Amino acid sequence: MDLPPVEVRIGVGGNVDAGKSSFVGVITKGILDNGRGYARSFVLLHKHEQDTGRTSSVSQQYIRQKEKIIEFNDLAGHEKYYKCTARQLATTLLDYVVIVINSGSGIQMMTREHISLAFSLRIPMFIVFTKIDSTPSNVYESNLEYIKSFYKQKMNLEVKVIDTTSSKSDIIPLPTLQTVILFPVSNVSGQGIDIVREYIISLNKTIDYTNELTKPANFLIHRIYQVQGIGIVVSGVMKTGIVKKNDVLYLGPNATGFTVNPDTNIIISPSTGKDDLATSSHFETNHPSTNFYKISVRGIHNNFKESIDYLSAGYSGCFNIKAFGKATIKRSMIRPGMRLLSDINSVFQFQAKIKICNTNSTITKRYQPVLHCGGISQAVQIVAMDKEYLRSYDDATVTFRFLYRPEYLEVGNIFIMREGNLKALGKVIKINM
Repeated sequence: MDLPPVEVRIGVGGNVDAGKSSFVGVITKGILDNGRGYARSFVLLHKHEQDTGRTSSVSQQYIRQKEKIIEFNDLAGHEKYYKCTARQLATTLLDYVVIVINSGSGIQMMTREHISLAFSLRIPMFIVFTKIDSTPSNVYESNLEYIKSFYKQKMNLEVKVIDTTSSKSDIIPLPTLQTVILFPVSNVSGQGIDIVREYIISLNKTIDYTNELTKPANFLIHRIYQVQGIGIVVSGVMKTGIVKKNDVLYLGPNATGFTVNPDTNIIISPSTGKDDLATSSHFETNHPSTNFYKISVRGIHNNFKESIDYLSAGYSGCFNIKAFGKATIKRSMIRPGMRLLSDINSVFQFQAKIKICNTNSTITKRYQPVLHCGGISQAVQIVAMDKEYLRSYDDATVTFRFLYRPEYLEVGNIFIMREGNLKALGKVIKINM
């Protein structure tokens, strides 16, 4: 089986107005910005984004070569869309994160949050220091020194500044979990752009999927479409296994948490045990398969709208799906974060080790933060923990319970827990079925 070109996924984070979308447009389209948003017009998806210049949804842009595809995930920098950014960082299986920092304003509040997210999720990062053509030299130097001290004091990481006027990318070290590379650039004059682009193209995957190919199929859904004449199409990334055309899989856990007959895709009434489309009461079941819809794969596309025969672990793409047999499935029955699986489970309750970040809150039992983990974005409640309360930098073993619906979880999953901004990092150690 010949594998397609390697996919390297890069998240682009940073504060609003740092120049993230313009940088992505310049790198992927081979153009320069005019200082008034020309480059970002090729990246932003919605009219209100074009009008304000602020990204509110995550878009993908690509550099496509014969042996490698570089995928850029342009993340939202405004505080209002922090939830969207946190979910994408936790779910898109990124190999790297590039932190875009405005040389005139330096590290701001959301820059700190994006850096904290990337560091907490153990994703190697590098920095693009933008707008150097319009920043006074004293401000430039002051913000550069602050960036170095911030990384050193907060995360004990060294920042290596690249001279983009003379360096060659083949002598620049790769980003690691100990070193952060910083590139001063201008999206308008083009200073530093060529070397950054060359450097990005030289990057290799940091996640090894070799052992994941033989595992059961596990596809993480990011977006859902209803295509006229085609039906339902879901896009996302394969975490494990291989999916081929006509494979029969399970879609879920379902968007409502209701119990479902997997052969008919109809909700089962908890009161009668019979198929009942009208029921709306919540029903928890001990049988995980009843939280999933049964589907078959009609077609597979890559990210360039090209039909392919299969999708394997580590690659992103789209599936055209239909309900198995005579059952029906609608777009409203699917939400981002659901999975296509060959082996299924769903849980309401799980146990995890957590580490609290810097916070002014005191965390006790019954605390209800939002949890982001591998496509999951749902409120949870602490039902038990091995300490009376938790404050900044404490760690504990905690039992969580999802508040609204069951979710797909695996032992070893890393998650972030927040109420507003980042609160804690955790790792699942036990699944309670």
